[in-house]
Amino acid sequence: MIIFILNIQRAGHHNVSLCNGLTNPDVDKVVEKVRFRESEKTPFIITFKKSHTMENRDENIVALRPEIPNAKVNDNMSADEHFQNQTLRPIAKLQHDLLVAVFHNYIKKHKNVFYGLTLIKRTDYIENAVNRDQKFRNSLKGIIMGMFTIQEYQLYISNSSALNKRMMNIVRERLLSSIQLFDRPAAEM
Repeated sequence: MIIFILNIQRAGHHNVSLCNGLTNPDVDKVVEKVRFRESEKTPFIITFKKSHTMENRDENIVALRPEIPNAKVNDNMSADEHFQNQTLRPIAKLQHDLLVAVFHNYIKKHKNVFYGLTLIKRTDYIENAVNRDQKFRNSLKGIIMGMFTIQEYQLYISNSSALNKRMMNIVRERLLSSIQLFDRPAAEM
């Protein structure tokens, strides 16, 4: 929820703080009341200042992530493996439904060729889409990276090449494990 602080200044007068802590629908009501009350043509200056919508983005993003019990993290792991299990796997799980929807759209944009393929060819199709289609690959990276904290992003850019491989492997495996979701929708048959 966004909370606004609304200041209304009548031209030539002092600032009048009409109300503080308004939510989005309340702002519209106040602005309408000001217009309605003023029968004379008096210009107003309305300033909106958005209060904090989130105290701490990073904490909220991490709190959204599901726990993955079998994604172990210990001191013997490399930094990349630690990042994979601590960050990439939970984000991929969180974004799973979106990844599936994006692949459905990919199939549709590529003339539904996927639906005419055998299971083995479908597997190859998914692997080729994730590994070779640069536009699609960048879209998938964006879906995952958009859920990074600032600190995770800093770590990611220090070794992006290796982490991109890990990221795409996880996404590919998620899509392959959901291959049964990619049957032709009944409406298109």
